[in-house]
Amino acid sequence: MTPSRINILLAALLTASLAFSIHQGIALRRLQASPTRTLSEATLPAGMERHSVTEDVHPSGSATGALNGENPSTAASKSETIGPGVAESGAARERGPAFQKRRQTAGAGAAARTGRADPSTQQKQQHTRENEQDRARRTAAAKSRALVNQAQALMRAGDYASAEELLQQSLEQDTGNQQAWQQMARLQRKMGLTDAEIGTYLQWMETRPDDALPYRMLAETYARLGMDAEARHYLTQYEAFGGTALEDYARTAALYRQLQDRGEEGRLLAQWVAAAPDSPDAQRAWADYQRRLGGFDGALSQYASMAAAMPSNPMPWRQMGDIYRQLGDYTQAQAQYEMALELRPGDIETLGRLADARFRAGDAHGALDAYGEIMALEPGSRAAEQAQRRATVIERQL
Repeated sequence: MTPSRINILLAALLTASLAFSIHQGIALRRLQASPTRTLSEATLPAGMERHSVTEDVHPSGSATGALNGENPSTAASKSETIGPGVAESGAARERGPAFQKRRQTAGAGAAARTGRADPSTQQKQQHTRENEQDRARRTAAAKSRALVNQAQALMRAGDYASAEELLQQSLEQDTGNQQAWQQMARLQRKMGLTDAEIGTYLQWMETRPDDALPYRMLAETYARLGMDAEARHYLTQYEAFGGTALEDYARTAALYRQLQDRGEEGRLLAQWVAAAPDSPDAQRAWADYQRRLGGFDGALSQYASMAAAMPSNPMPWRQMGDIYRQLGDYTQAQAQYEMALELRPGDIETLGRLADARFRAGDAHGALDAYGEIMALEPGSRAAEQAQRRATVIERQL
């Protein structure tokens, strides 16, 4: 190789080395111009050793860089001065826009999962809330019942004021406590507070519009006061609420009887017999109703059916004896009373009716025997005194 070519090659190498040195200087000056950034490995020119550079901000505002070869405590203090976002921003730049987009998408998904509760978790939470509410209701109902019991004890002791206060507390615990409403009205009736009693029924209706009982009780109150129109009004509403349960027929029919409304009384009793044809109470009430209204044949038929259905019960026989005695058929009346006494010997009331039937049928000695049996069974009683007076009258006639 000629000397001229060697000189040209050396000049080219010198020029390349100088350009590389200038490029490195420019890169370092750019790095030093940014006081809050960390130089990542991707920003270093090719061929430079891969070190991270941290910058320290001096009070004068100038920034100086240092390579990772510095003392760890010095580097840590400089990293704290620069701020926690420096290294992160360098790593984000190193990974590029695609990584940042994936990271944002993952963060949004995590936030969405955090805000959206699992359906099974929601059901469990709802179930827990319902259980807590149910326990609270049961606790309040138990307290309400206990307060009513205490109030009743105070009522028996005559402490009406304290009883009223406890009943009020009971209703505050449980507005659906029927017993509390009933005892409050009963207490006010005992105290002579009729207006307050009526107000309690009206408040009961307003608080529990699905409860039929206050309508019947208010009807009974108005009937007691002689306010028949108001009583019929609330009694009709009571029936409209379905107040025709088997246990309600007798009381409702009795209320119509108190109002002298025999037609409505008979309607209720007929419904009762139809709803409970095997009920002795319903059959007797229906038969008694017919007898009171002069339907003796129907009453006798009803009592005969009862006697067949209840062969060991003396009641139907005694009732048939009363009807025959009322009709003036004293022979048949004696037969019915004697049958009742076979089923229940020593019944003072039946013996007195038998004695009267015998005397009216012309059997004076038979009547004296019946009266004598009464005096022997209950000497010194009121029934025995009455039997003695009647026997004395018969003996004088004889």
